[in-house]
Amino acid sequence: MLRFVRNTAIVLFVCTILTAYAMTASAFAAHAELVWHTYDDGMALAKKESRPILIYFYADWCGYCKKMENEVFPDKDVHDLMQKFILIGVDVDSKRAVTENGKLMTEEKLTHLYGVSGTPAFWFKEPDGKEVAQMPGFIDREKFAGILAYIADGAYRKMRFSDYLKRWEQGK
Repeated sequence: MLRFVRNTAIVLFVCTILTAYAMTASAFAAHAELVWHTYDDGMALAKKESRPILIYFYADWCGYCKKMENEVFPDKDVHDLMQKFILIGVDVDSKRAVTENGKLMTEEKLTHLYGVSGTPAFWFKEPDGKEVAQMPGFIDREKFAGILAYIADGAYRKMRFSDYLKRWEQGK
């Protein structure tokens, strides 16, 4: 009887571990499909492919960055819209070298150059690097999807975001 209880406990433990792993792997797989580029590579690729740019300023220690990565980015609508952009990740604490306007600097210095004072922060740019918008802080799924659609559609050239968001929400 003791052997049966022990073996059952082991089987349940293994099943629990495998289930947790499968759930984590599944969540990561959806997020992993997003292709994040370094600053230099992403800026060059955006120009080459004529796609809008989303620069995500983050920090490994940032709780709201993790919340964006785990709750917002994997959302199907958000994920699909993010794929319309060249995605660039900038670690605000990184010493990785990047080039901006012909000047070599670290990602940390680039963060200061962009005026980012907190994380997460998002900068949207046209393929040529011209600024479209900047958004500081955590943004929930619905609003982030609306922002992504507004910029990806090029609607920012024609109307205010508040007007676009009303139309976008009615069309969902």
